[in-house]
Amino acid sequence: MKVSVLFFLLAIIFFTSCTEQRMNCTLELKTCPDGSSIGRVLPFCDFATCPVSEKNISAENILLKEHTTPLVKTSGEEKIFTIFADDRSLNPDSISVKKGDSVKMIFKVRRDEVYYGGLDFRSDYFTTGTIGYGMENSSEFVAERTFEFSSYWPKTQHLKATGKVYVL
Repeated sequence: MKVSVLFFLLAIIFFTSCTEQRMNCTLELKTCPDGSSIGRVLPFCDFATCPVSEKNISAENILLKEHTTPLVKTSGEEKIFTIFADDRSLNPDSISVKKGDSVKMIFKVRRDEVYYGGLDFRSDYFTTGTIGYGMENSSEFVAERTFEFSSYWPKTQHLKATGKVYVL
């Protein structure tokens, strides 16, 4: 009797632990600047990325023809940019500002395609320290000259991607 009860309990534990747990995201929609809608995506139920279209690009954003970047916010002389990063790329990988502008760069490390140790970002103007995947940090500076910024794996200091700030 005790053996059959024990066997029954073990069978219940085995079958419940082997079933696939399915996760669903909430059915919310977000409207993109071009008018299209995006939903949430697995694994962390973040909103998908909005498509880039000609409607998103204004004349102010086209400072260098071959280096257009989406401007997140402009308030007076302060320019705010968001840089999305993973182990292979920075998006956008270049930004353009005027000499003397106050610049805030928000670095958002993607949740996927990033080594578990996260990334850190460095340049002559700033060092962010380690930013874990799915996290963000920002750096502020006054633009004086064109420079490069790079992302690294924090543990090994291995260079991952390089971007550029163009000062006009």
